[in-house]
Amino acid sequence: MLRQAIFAAIASVFSCAVATADELPKNLLNGAALTAKFKGWTVYGETPSGNVFTVNFETNGKLVGQTHKDGDTGKWWIKSNTLCRHWGPSWSHREGKEQACFVVALDRKCVHFHKPDGDWYRTWTTIPYLDPADCDK
Repeated sequence: MLRQAIFAAIASVFSCAVATADELPKNLLNGAALTAKFKGWTVYGETPSGNVFTVNFETNGKLVGQTHKDGDTGKWWIKSNTLCRHWGPSWSHREGKEQACFVVALDRKCVHFHKPDGDWYRTWTTIPYLDPADCDK
């Protein structure tokens, strides 16, 4: 079962369309929408090193991340119209950052994270079993 979930998560990450760096995100979430959407939400993705993960955005601001190899906790918050996060020592060390904030756009069942300057950062999905046709370009 875990193996199927991992393969499904990998497929879902690759099935999401990503914005090019010169495109501005069209369906951005503002601060209130970010708070409402991310409280209690789980997203799925893949790390730059290829590990599939889940991230739970708990209602109390705690982040809980898990791959098949390891996990970490951290915190998340909304700053103006960006979603910010800070991982614990395991995952923040991998990214080389203490914290980061992102502009977020929803594209049906995909969550597109952009740096504040608009450059695309990563795309995660909102469901573990995602048909490639379900993400818009």
